[in-house]
Amino acid sequence: MSPFKSIFYKIIFSIIILEFYGCNFNSKNDTINPLNEIELNDIQAICKNLSKGNYTFPLISEFKKGKKQLVYIGVSHSNDTLNPMFDSIQKYFNKLKPNISLNEGGKVSDTIRFKTKNEYIHQLGELYYLKYLSNNAGIKMINADCSDIFEYTSLLKKFDRKSIYYFYTIQRFLPQFLSGYSSNKVSENVNIEFNKFVEKAFVRDLKMKLSKEEMEWAYFEKAYKYFNNEEIDLENYDQAFSQSYLTEKSKIGDLARYSLIIRDRIIITNIYKALQKYDRVFIVFGGFHLLTQKPSLDKMFAK
Repeated sequence: MSPFKSIFYKIIFSIIILEFYGCNFNSKNDTINPLNEIELNDIQAICKNLSKGNYTFPLISEFKKGKKQLVYIGVSHSNDTLNPMFDSIQKYFNKLKPNISLNEGGKVSDTIRFKTKNEYIHQLGELYYLKYLSNNAGIKMINADCSDIFEYTSLLKKFDRKSIYYFYTIQRFLPQFLSGYSSNKVSENVNIEFNKFVEKAFVRDLKMKLSKEEMEWAYFEKAYKYFNNEEIDLENYDQAFSQSYLTEKSKIGDLARYSLIIRDRIIITNIYKALQKYDRVFIVFGGFHLLTQKPSLDKMFAK
């Protein structure tokens, strides 16, 4: 085993994680530095300091060393076609002319096709918009995120299921659901749409064994009141509410930050893998991921 691989395996992941993700890099002719600086404590410290900053999204970072280039766009998730962040994504995408793009949130099928730019944005915001740009440029878009089941089982080692159930709902269900209905239609559609979400995201994907009560929207309403000491108001709900937990001192805040830590270590590794194969890499993720990953990326591209 080469010295590089020995260092990499020891510091970044346990043997189990490495086998799970198949991280086997060839360091020959690298122009970026070996990925041997990322430690859990570093990311934890950064997460704890998030509350000290005022952030305006999108955040944009450009990295370059030799022929290797990375452009990282950190966004506030949105499917508002008038949001100016989509112009920023397009501007930097066209400037870089990437060989490959990396996305958040899982694999997107190559069969996804819409007629217009706005249709892509309206469906799944920056995720589908990046797919639109990548299709037009004739390049692949690949998922750089960790699997849902890996994140969930990792969270279960530190947090109870009710807390994870609550956090995943405000993070993954509510923003997409509310963007699909006008405010006067949400109440009449929430029960059936929530049941579909629970069946797919919790029961099928995460293998949760839920009671009949836990499958219903009324159960989540109770959980929301438990964690927030107030009833949920769907008609006036802030779709960015889940991101506020990243800077909050609370049990759910700890959960949100630990979720970020789990995913960041996988994302950084996948960025590194892409840079081993391609010279120009373009990535779009939530802005807090960029904040926590930037110190590691700075080290990766250090002269």
